[in-house]
Amino acid sequence: MDVTRIIIEMSGALKANFSDGTILVLSSKGCNFLVKRECHQQRHLTDFALSRHAPALNMVLDFRNMHLDVPYINSKTLTTSREILTLGYHMRNIWWPSSVEMALSRGLLHMHADGKLALTTEDGTGKAVLHQLRRRMAVSYPLLVHEDAVIGAYQYVWHTQVFSIMACPPRWKAILELLIEAAGILETTDTRGRDMAVVGTTNKEETSSISTELPNALKDRHAGFQDTCPCHGWWTEQTLSLFPDGLPVVMEWTPQATYQFHASTSEVEAWLHHNDDMCLVTSRHGRFISNFRYHPNSGLTEQLYAAHCVPESVWDKGKRLPLATFAAHASKLRQQMATSLDSLLKTPEGTSFEMNCILGTPLRLTADFTCEREINDSPLLQPINPVSQLHMMKQLVEESFAVHSDTILDKAEIPGWGSFCAFEDGRLRAFFEDRTILHMNRTHTHCKVVTLEGHAILVSVSQPAGVEGYVDASLAYISRVWKSPQQRLQERQQSSRIEVELLALERTNCLLSWDQRSPLLHLGSADKQRQTVEERGVCSEDFCSTDVEAMLEKNRLLVNKL
Repeated sequence: MDVTRIIIEMSGALKANFSDGTILVLSSKGCNFLVKRECHQQRHLTDFALSRHAPALNMVLDFRNMHLDVPYINSKTLTTSREILTLGYHMRNIWWPSSVEMALSRGLLHMHADGKLALTTEDGTGKAVLHQLRRRMAVSYPLLVHEDAVIGAYQYVWHTQVFSIMACPPRWKAILELLIEAAGILETTDTRGRDMAVVGTTNKEETSSISTELPNALKDRHAGFQDTCPCHGWWTEQTLSLFPDGLPVVMEWTPQATYQFHASTSEVEAWLHHNDDMCLVTSRHGRFISNFRYHPNSGLTEQLYAAHCVPESVWDKGKRLPLATFAAHASKLRQQMATSLDSLLKTPEGTSFEMNCILGTPLRLTADFTCEREINDSPLLQPINPVSQLHMMKQLVEESFAVHSDTILDKAEIPGWGSFCAFEDGRLRAFFEDRTILHMNRTHTHCKVVTLEGHAILVSVSQPAGVEGYVDASLAYISRVWKSPQQRLQERQQSSRIEVELLALERTNCLLSWDQRSPLLHLGSADKQRQTVEERGVCSEDFCSTDVEAMLEKNRLLVNKL
């Protein structure tokens, strides 16, 4: 039984498809799982899984624990799959050198022949390795799996995790920055091999170290069935191409490659399983794709392609790789997940929601593009600099103007205003008759206005100072475009009824208008009035008391109806 596809959602839920048709869905924290086989599905606790589900469950748990910040260890498989180390004390932190000079002077930093850069802790209990492509990092450390505080026995296993540099958890971020800095220094000096202690050393001896708090795998072990596990819709369907509705997917594993979506940048990384020295990365909101490769002689190289001009195949290590196929799948994943993320921003459940970025820093995004990052008690994490937070907010606003779809949803020419064009991804472009150009972002919160003088102005829709008329016209148009056909039909029917009522009211007002030329309502003299009434055979008193009051009553009813 082989795995054909693994999907990890942003909430942490995981779905795995197997070659025999089995579907395994793991909850967000890993406490329980659902198995569907031959139209029968069952839900179990992870610690009490049946033996027939153990192979598939262990395979899925290993993948989950490798890529998620807080792992979940199945206590039933510890004795058979991993070597357990028992200590008499609780190891909560590991200590790293605080600078590149300190690591080199103590022999804790080494560069391998294949280009990987390794950093070990001062006591040898942890190790971090930066990939030769400088785009991901592997961390190994002792993970606590069982504790008995009464007798003072703590059991650990050696655990390894792999993270992208674009989605590194906060606890390892300082180590990643240190490795990237060391890689820049060592590559500048063109130094290879293990003996590098003379590079970058100083006479000043540093004694400070960086402390990293280890993940606690026992924290949520007893959540049981309270941990959310999806069991309907896409999660129980036999599909290898569709994606779930709701939260975006952060990672997709296939037998050929692993794709990772980064919510902070709305870009995708693709690591090819055939060659660990090759990685595809989308950029500029999917318009370009970079191919990163590492050669032992030339080092790290980057080839930039337009998204629609990727070569069909390339030769690597004697095999032909369908590069365009991987690039097309990465672009498709990026477009769909970016659209899901935008739809999530527009949800009516409050003004904000929390995206549990399990592969990176927990990030809270709001509809007005403000963000808050969770600050833990770890000494590595410092409060966000207001300047950097402002820069981040501006970056999010700029990203909201990115093109996710060129499909035109509606296009109209409005006399007196100009031409308006609405796109499927939510953007709006308007060309006004006075040559003013307006661009509205996908979430309809900000506008870029280019005035007749050529000045570009970025304004908020809630406060469009100086360009109120253009923004109001664009909002009126976009509100009509995003209505359903049923809503448009009801609006047209209501408008038609109002026009009919207004026309009837106008006719009644014409009849009741006090015009001096009217012989019935306004007669000049008593003799002339008597003469006109006698000619018509109508009593003026009866007409004034009956007909006029009836017309006025009808007019009042029409006004009330409107």
